[in-house]
Amino acid sequence: MAKKKNKGRDPRHKVASLGVLPAHELLAKGKLFLQQEKYQDAILCFKQLLKQQESPEILQALEQAYLGRIRSLAAKSMTKEAMVLLEIVAARWPNADVLLIRLSLLLQAGRFGEAVKLYGQCGQHMASDQRQRLEALFGALLLAGVGGLRPENFPEDSPVARYYPAALSAMDTFFARDELLGQEALQQIPFRSPYRDLRTMLTGLLHFQSDKDLGCSVLRKIDKDSPYFRVAARCLATADTPEGFLQNLAATPKNEQYQLCAQYGVNPVQFPVIEALSGSDGRPLSLYKIISRHENCFTKGQRITMLRNILPFCKEQAQGFLGRSPDFASIEKYRMLALAAEKDGATLSAVQFWDDYLGNSYWSDTLRYKEIAMVLRHQAKLTKKDEYTYSPVRVLEKLLKSLEYEPGHAETWLEAAEYAQRHYSASRSYAILNDAVAELPENVPILVAAMRACGARKAHKKASSLAKRILEIDPINTSVLDFLVESRLEHGRKLASQKKWLLAEKELQSADTRVKALRYRGRHRICLGMVLLLQGKEEGLPHIVAGKEENGSPLLGHALTSLEARLYKLPKGRQQEFDRQLRQVEDSAKAIDRSEFLRLVNWLLSFDGEQWLMLKEVCQCLTNSFAKAAILPWSRDEGLLVCKALETADLIAALTKTSAALQKKYPEDLEFRVWSLVADTRQGKKRVPLKVYDEIDGLLYTLIQKNRIDFVEYIEDVLGKKSRRSSFSNSLFDDDDDDDDDDDDDIFDFGPFKIPKILGSSEKSPPKPKSKPVGGKQLNLFDDEL
Repeated sequence: MAKKKNKGRDPRHKVASLGVLPAHELLAKGKLFLQQEKYQDAILCFKQLLKQQESPEILQALEQAYLGRIRSLAAKSMTKEAMVLLEIVAARWPNADVLLIRLSLLLQAGRFGEAVKLYGQCGQHMASDQRQRLEALFGALLLAGVGGLRPENFPEDSPVARYYPAALSAMDTFFARDELLGQEALQQIPFRSPYRDLRTMLTGLLHFQSDKDLGCSVLRKIDKDSPYFRVAARCLATADTPEGFLQNLAATPKNEQYQLCAQYGVNPVQFPVIEALSGSDGRPLSLYKIISRHENCFTKGQRITMLRNILPFCKEQAQGFLGRSPDFASIEKYRMLALAAEKDGATLSAVQFWDDYLGNSYWSDTLRYKEIAMVLRHQAKLTKKDEYTYSPVRVLEKLLKSLEYEPGHAETWLEAAEYAQRHYSASRSYAILNDAVAELPENVPILVAAMRACGARKAHKKASSLAKRILEIDPINTSVLDFLVESRLEHGRKLASQKKWLLAEKELQSADTRVKALRYRGRHRICLGMVLLLQGKEEGLPHIVAGKEENGSPLLGHALTSLEARLYKLPKGRQQEFDRQLRQVEDSAKAIDRSEFLRLVNWLLSFDGEQWLMLKEVCQCLTNSFAKAAILPWSRDEGLLVCKALETADLIAALTKTSAALQKKYPEDLEFRVWSLVADTRQGKKRVPLKVYDEIDGLLYTLIQKNRIDFVEYIEDVLGKKSRRSSFSNSLFDDDDDDDDDDDDDIFDFGPFKIPKILGSSEKSPPKPKSKPVGGKQLNLFDDEL
């Protein structure tokens, strides 16, 4: 193969062209080359000028050109060429100060023994910082055993030889992993010795093992010109993040980027892609283009792994990229396309791609059953989000289909039962829970859900059986203990209503006494007394007294007695007697027991059905206590629950007083002002001014801006029920057509308030039962246990 011709001009042509120039032009041209650091051209100019005339100025300029050329060659690691020129300078200019340059070239050439000898000659003439750097380098070379250096090569008074034993001892103890001896050995190295950076490096490495942040802060104290810097930099690189590396690379000059990559252990073959990443915006499409542009920087496995992780984030563009890619099978393409569609918000396409993924799966492969079940559950999750496209039938179908492939997935059984309860019927949910219990007879959450479903269906015997099974597995499950007692109490009431007295007594006597909740403590004794009283047996009264004492709370025990008297439908005289005893307890109390009152509030917000209706009647006997509770020091969350309970129980006077006190205590919380206005709408039968509703409307709008959506929706429900009970709007609007209610709602916009249907004078609005109060997570704020 023929050599390429050098495009540069032959030096002989340069000499020939310089020979025709006059002396002053040659001198000016040489100085210009010298200034431009074109030392080789400067040497030619001054050598040609010496042929015409010789002067100290020309010789000095030529010497500077040679020295500049030597330094330039040394910077390019052309050490041999630089040494040759240095010998020429030493021979022609014997007095030239070239010792430091020679020392640098010897070190660069790896001739450390000669460098040490030369340092002994010229070390005294060097600046202190130069001496310190050289001695640190010689110390590192001596510890590394490079170039055959030994302590004897240095003068006895040299700090390199003097502190060498201490430095060597510190290294030995460090590699022996003896931290205590290592710290002691490091203390023997003076701070101003040539081994100062060694001491810093070993200290940082010792800390690095236990406290990486502290170790890094110590290692960062080592300067870049230190011989220990690269070791420190490699350790710092292991603690850095990929983002930090790319940021450092982007901020590093081009000529130092390879060195930085070496510190981080980056393969030089991958440097182009790393460089591209450092200037990338990090978006998936940009990353995909970088990988495609630099395919040769990766193995096939690396490229596939990266594409597998990037393409799902490329949204709709992923379809085009995957269509051209031969690296993935069809099933994997469908998986990535489904994920990409999800990221793009295209739920319909995502579900279809997952269907295609399942269509390419081997349904008969039992090893993939869990994967198939997982995909089906994921599809159910997606279809739930798009309720306008997918019917509940499709969602429940996916959930139940997944259970065919993974019947042991308890969470899906519970999810399917809960979804069926909300979108189908309690019977469908009950059937699913029955299947779940048959499949997972030892799973406590499933047993608990089935137990509660049985309780809701009044299947108390089966609920008790399930509760016993749970307690065999988890004997200290207090919620199940409470439910078992509640189930027996409910069953006892049912048997008493059927006048099955002996069975009712037996059911109540078998109730567990290990309950902690005050709502159940001693209650079975109270209920047993009620059953005896219904039979005309006065010996039921001692049982009721014993139940109150077992409860431990005088007020709550008497309240539960009045409640059960109503639930068992005792004669009015008996109910009134128990109510009178309740008022006596209320009047005899010197102060309101804060914890008792909070439990009563909790009951008002958690009881449901007939128990809640009867408890509401009982609370009407405690109006004095509820009114006095307004002055208690409630926290903000407690105050909100108290207001909610007071409105639920129709204790409007207490609500007015309590909300006013809380509004004064928490003026920044608009909720208490809202409750105060709601109380105003419930005062008597007088027509409520529209300005009250306008103010409520404005406050609710402000609360919506503060993201108090739950509170606003609850207040809207409260006012909606009130508007249906009242007839305040009848005197404001006349409407002869009952079929135009929807148009009225459009015309008269009262914000959260709906215009009630206006009945004719001869029609009466049928009474509507009080619905179950809205519960929430905040009900957990008050525990019902002592």
